[in-house]
Amino acid sequence: MSQTRLVTLLTFSTAFEASYTVGLLESNGITCFLKDSLAIQISKHSRAIGGVKLQIFEADTQKALAVLKENGYLTPRVEQEPTALQKAFDKGTSNIPLLKKLSVEHRLYVLLAITVVTITSTILYLLIPLTYDRLVANSWCVSHIEYEGKSYTPHTTGIALVIPGICTESLSFDESSTVQLPGINTPVAQGTWHITENNLVCIQADTLSYVYNKCYKATFSGSGGSLMLTSNTTVIHCYVKRY
Repeated sequence: MSQTRLVTLLTFSTAFEASYTVGLLESNGITCFLKDSLAIQISKHSRAIGGVKLQIFEADTQKALAVLKENGYLTPRVEQEPTALQKAFDKGTSNIPLLKKLSVEHRLYVLLAITVVTITSTILYLLIPLTYDRLVANSWCVSHIEYEGKSYTPHTTGIALVIPGICTESLSFDESSTVQLPGINTPVAQGTWHITENNLVCIQADTLSYVYNKCYKATFSGSGGSLMLTSNTTVIHCYVKRY
């Protein structure tokens, strides 16, 4: 090793903190130098630039390390034995393709993140009313119907009483699986409805079957105040009926 080349052994926040260590090393015949010892006096940010550096000749490195270790400066790192739970977690996650290359700690972080997202999503989903509940909870006023690209205003014939400001073109889903739909210059349409496993609303009406008899995707908007039922040929635009 070089007899003249200096190496940094330790760093300190101030020259005062380094003084005891310097005395200890020099009492063992090791020449010490403090680099940037005046920096703290002119810059309060000296720690950010490395602080006060205790330097020695490279040839004295092993001797200095032995002195520091003997006096408790350098303590060997004791590796803690993994607990039974840590071992079980390591074994259980080491075969997961996307996780096995990560450390045990990082695997834990990833799984915790996935768990939190899953639980949060589930809670939010449960807080949102199901399509069925939304449909039966309201009577819907139909503003217009699109069929094969053309828009139609519903007009049910045979309605005896029409009150201004009150919607008479209604779409009602009943818990008994019956549905009532407005006519298009025809009497009211009656039928049945159900929801599929894919959350599609399927309607079977006794009249206007070519328009209504479809399976629809239900889209709610405006905090549930608007409803759009969309199929491949028919779109029914609704809003909550106000009495």
